[in-house]
Amino acid sequence: MEKIKETYEILIVVTVIFTLSIIAALILFKVLKSTAIVKKAGYQAGGALAGFIIIFSTLYYSYDSLCNKIPADTVKKDYIVKSNIQLALNVITKIKGVKVTILESDKKISEGYTDSEGVVSLTVPDAWGKQFTIKLEKEGYEEITMGATLGQWIIHRDLRPIGEK
Repeated sequence: MEKIKETYEILIVVTVIFTLSIIAALILFKVLKSTAIVKKAGYQAGGALAGFIIIFSTLYYSYDSLCNKIPADTVKKDYIVKSNIQLALNVITKIKGVKVTILESDKKISEGYTDSEGVVSLTVPDAWGKQFTIKLEKEGYEEITMGATLGQWIIHRDLRPIGEK
């Protein structure tokens, strides 16, 4: 019985949030002539539909965080900041021409070569929740493979010539 009561409560809340979102979208996009666009992998929406999606998402996750179903820091981390998270790395090797590759599950995401100072900067957008591997390669030098995590900005590695101890 408790499960049925929870289902009805959720249905009522979603209906109210849906209705408020429709009303807000109508006011913003019909009366006030606003514009909006939402772009995600696989789809994009514009105009009143985009406004509705933004308003509905904001109201729903605000409601969830107020009810302590999702802690506020999770809402911020997962829904507000998530799309802005990037993996940005500066790799310093002191050797020119080192190939630096960023991989995600053996799939090449980004690649570059160190400049005359032995430095390369690479950025991976939408890096939230992903695991990355960094590979450093140069002929005549031992290959280096390591993990990379969000918040890691500078990797400093000295490459060792093959056969040197």
